[in-house]
Amino acid sequence: MQEIAKLHNIITQSQNIVFLTGAGASTPSGITDFETIYSQKFMSFDTIDIMTGGFIQKHPDVFLQFVKKYFAGKTSPNVCHTYISSLQQHKTVTVITQNIDNLHQEAGSKKVIELHGTFQKWRCISCGHTFTFDEVLDGDSLLCPIDFGIIRPDAVFYNENIPTLKILDAQARLRNADTLVVVGTSLQTQLPVYLISQFEGKNLVVINKNHVQLDRPVTLEINQDIAKVFTELERLSSENQNSINRRL
Repeated sequence: MQEIAKLHNIITQSQNIVFLTGAGASTPSGITDFETIYSQKFMSFDTIDIMTGGFIQKHPDVFLQFVKKYFAGKTSPNVCHTYISSLQQHKTVTVITQNIDNLHQEAGSKKVIELHGTFQKWRCISCGHTFTFDEVLDGDSLLCPIDFGIIRPDAVFYNENIPTLKILDAQARLRNADTLVVVGTSLQTQLPVYLISQFEGKNLVVINKNHVQLDRPVTLEINQDIAKVFTELERLSSENQNSINRRL
């Protein structure tokens, strides 16, 4: 609890905060992380191949069934998402997320940079007509009803490039922040590691169930269950606000 109290103090004293979130921020909402998904096969295909650019054009029916199995369940923001959103009331808060679940926005966060896009928006790659995720899930085909082109999510697949403007936006936000909190990512890919290197502020905090290795000093590392960490942060924040109200 002492580590979480220290993090609470850091956040209280910060004015411009960036949260860099990975799969661990969403698993308390019941979303299966990609490491678990990729350890399995689906209809004889390696699941990592299914999430590679080009697969959806070759096997749209397989991709649709894959999505319905792993991404169709109704989920809600958890305490991590709601706590981050609540900070916007009196601080500048940016979320840079590797997740595609839209849960930060559902919790109320306004400035969210989705590095890998989202599964909430889909479009025909031929005519550009857009579809909601619910419309896709209700259908039995990824063929556009207008021109029979393939419908794909507004997401970045493996071997596809993340839009440059998103990276530049994330860099600018990081360079202006006084605190960076990295949540629920093991930093196994190059982009989040690169983005962390762009942070020039005072406090670098890492919250992850397991230890994460970085090639730069870390102000604070908390290796605990993420939901428990943010539940305690929320409690401390509420306690602090109640104390302020009593003084008023």
